[in-house]
Amino acid sequence: MTHQSHGGARQRGMVLVIGLIFLLLLTIIGTTAIRTSTLDERMAENLRDRNLAFQAAEAALRDAEQDISGGGARVINGFTGFTVDCGASTSGNPMDDGLCYNGASGDYTTDIWTTVDMTAAPSVEYGRFTSEGSLPNLSVQPRYIIEGIHRTVSGCTDNRYYRVTARAQGESANTVVWLQATYGCKPPPP
Repeated sequence: MTHQSHGGARQRGMVLVIGLIFLLLLTIIGTTAIRTSTLDERMAENLRDRNLAFQAAEAALRDAEQDISGGGARVINGFTGFTVDCGASTSGNPMDDGLCYNGASGDYTTDIWTTVDMTAAPSVEYGRFTSEGSLPNLSVQPRYIIEGIHRTVSGCTDNRYYRVTARAQGESANTVVWLQATYGCKPPPP
């Protein structure tokens, strides 16, 4: 009889070991599921924040387009008021802020938008000249500059172009989107 009770104790010990292994497997599966869920949430939040910054940069492009077309408080007439430092040296005249010009030759050795501070003046904050309200859920309002560019294009009578560069941040200051658009004469189709 001792032999039978010794075998039963061995079986009960094995059930404990198998139960602990199953418990360990369930813990690993649960931890993996939590990590995956957390990663998915982070990716969704980052995508949402990037989309928010992208929409803000597009709004800044439209704001600058209103400047160019005369739909705001500032009227852009050719390249009048455009300066190499984008209006930074004329702090007494805020109407030329963000208007950048690199000369009539069109020889841009360095694009102005790469050298201008796009987080403060002389770049222009969204809504400054158009009286648009602040965009919600952003860490800061988007900013833009307008570069005056001379280009000779066949079929165009006016060789003035405006390149607008906009920079926007999402809710997080680490989410940054840059967009550019060019406005000017469109040559006739061939």
